[in-house]
Amino acid sequence: MEKTTRPKRSTGKFIFLLIVLVAGFFILDFTNNPARNLVAPDFPDPASPPVLGQTSYSGVVHGMNGSEVPMSRFKDKVVFLNFWASWCPPCKVEMPNMQALYEEVKDENDIIFLLISNEDREVVQNYMASKGYTFPVYTGSDALLQNFGVSGIPTTFILNR
Repeated sequence: MEKTTRPKRSTGKFIFLLIVLVAGFFILDFTNNPARNLVAPDFPDPASPPVLGQTSYSGVVHGMNGSEVPMSRFKDKVVFLNFWASWCPPCKVEMPNMQALYEEVKDENDIIFLLISNEDREVVQNYMASKGYTFPVYTGSDALLQNFGVSGIPTTFILNR
């Protein structure tokens, strides 16, 4: 008679522990994430899409030096508007491409890069410095996110003059 071998129980325990560990990291990341309110569980209502030409330029953003910059300053420009956060994996993936695009058009007077994070200014400055990004970034508020109907990040708009 041939002897059949059973799979070792330690393999099953290892897989179980791995699943618990990964789930724990996701739970910890979610509960410790100060900017998690930027990500909404629902998609925007497709029955009420943004209407071309009705972009509101109300509100202000804050530059990295702390100055208030009114959104109305950008009204007569083509604006590359991106809402992002340093903790957001998809945001991190798209940043090098945004840097490359910025390098191509930074000398154009009628094109503005407006990248807005809801994080503390120091967090944003440290992230930008650690990655070597040179495009302009600003901090914004929840009201600004609501003004543009942002329910998750990253979200990018191209605003025409």
